[in-house]
This record gives sequence, structure tokens and C-alpha cells, in this order.
Amino acid sequence: MPPGWTGGLTLLLVLMVAAGAVAFLRSPYFRLEVVEVQGIRSLEGEEVRGLMDVSGGQHLYSFSLAELERQIASDPRFGDVTVQRMFPGALQVVVQERLPVALVVRGGVFGQLDEEGRVIAVDESWPGLALPMITGYPTDPLVLGERVMDHQVPGLQAASRLEGIAPYVSEIYPGESGPILLTVEGGEVWLPGIRGDMLTALERLASGEGGLPGRGCIHDYRSPEHPVKRCP
Repeated sequence: MPPGWTGGLTLLLVLMVAAGAVAFLRSPYFRLEVVEVQGIRSLEGEEVRGLMDVSGGQHLYSFSLAELERQIASDPRFGDVTVQRMFPGALQVVVQERLPVALVVRGGVFGQLDEEGRVIAVDESWPGLALPMITGYPTDPLVLGERVMDHQVPGLQAASRLEGIAPYVSEIYPGESGPILLTVEGGEVWLPGIRGDMLTALERLASGEGGLPGRGCIHDYRSPEHPVKRCP
């Protein structure tokens, strides 16, 4: 073999491997075709995708996963967010959706609170959700994404544990000596102020022992400070 051929062959092989790698990286295998969203419970996947600055056909390595996670987490309706590349041509997005458990109103603006007292959405009018209104407890100004009520507030604790009976409760507010008052059809239900007793009472209500109404209740928030519920 003539002198210099070994080095020339080595260079040629390196160039061929590099060209092959470039061709492979530019293949459809690395082009974004699908964004799969997991973890949502009440929202649509399209709402999550709409927060991401990506589009179909982009190269999977042309954007930062950390930046995509930041974009989604900027919406207070989501907690932990993880974005991963999945081959071929996909992104997998796993979110922790924060769910509203109660409403509060300040200056005619409705705030949706999660179980930690965080404002996850604000509305200029009643948002049409079958959630109780918390009244009588101090709250900070409604700032999207901020906690405006301590999660230890008994009214918020009660709201976060209503679960199946939430559609039948229109208002939660404190009684004079500390118990929590739930406003339901035909009257009011007192809950003990002690956390353990309160949870026991909620379990009794959820089991049907509290005589809660059937389905078809109508929330009336024309007077936000004192909402009412009508159950035919």
C-alpha cells in the first residue's frame, strides 16, 4: 500500500461515518410528530400542548426539555411537569394537574383555589363550576399562582375533602365558636372545628347519612357573598 494511504482511508471512513450520522439525525426518526400528554384529569391535552413553544416537524433536539417544562409549569393549573423525548418522533409530557376545590370572591372577581389555597384560575364572572364558595375567612388579594389562603384554614380543609358531595354544597363559612357551616338544600350542616371530628362528619355526609339532596342542584351566585343552591 502506497505511503499515506492508511491515513487517507482513515479520514475517508471518519467522513463517511460523520455523513451517515448527520443523515440519520436529519431523518424523520428525529422529527416531532406526536406530543403525548399524561396526568390530566379535567383538562384537555390540547391545553397543555398550547403552552409549549414547539411545532410538528421540528427536530427533537432543536429545543430544550427544561424550557418546555418551564413553559407548562408557568400555568398555575399544573404542578410537577416532566417532558421526555420518545423515539421515533414523539414527546411525552407528564403533568400533575391541580384541581379546584373551592371558590372565593374579591372585588367581584372569582378565584378558583386548589387544596393548598393557591389561585389556579380567575374569572370575571361565576365560572360555572359546581364548587362551594368559601366566605368569612381572610384572604390575600387574588393573584394567579399565589397562595391566598393558608391550607390549614378549616374551611379550605373541608372543601378539599367534600369529594362526591361537593356539588351539593354551596357555601362554607366559620361559625361563631369555630365549627364550619356547610349550606345545603333545606338548611345548614354544622361540622366540628376539630379536624378529626370534621373528617368523620364529612365521611358520614358522603355516605348519605346526612340526608343530602339528589342530583340536579342549581348554584345561584348572583350574590357572590352569599351563594345559594336550589335542588328540585
